[in-house]
Amino acid sequence: MNDPYAMPNGVLRNNLGITDHQLLAAAEADITRARLVMLAERPSTRRVRPRPSPSVPCRDLR
Repeated sequence: MNDPYAMPNGVLRNNLGITDHQLLAAAEADITRARLVMLAERPSTRRVRPRPSPSVPCRDLR
């Protein structure tokens, strides 16, 4: 079965056009590191409310 999200060599399709697995992993790490620095310098002011997951049973903790 062919994966529509992977290139023939098994690397995931990506917006960077990278076809080498190691180069893609390094680029992902660099992008993540840069975003973490940005968030540390200027934290987001958005409030995030978790949504209940239908696969996780809810327990009443009262």
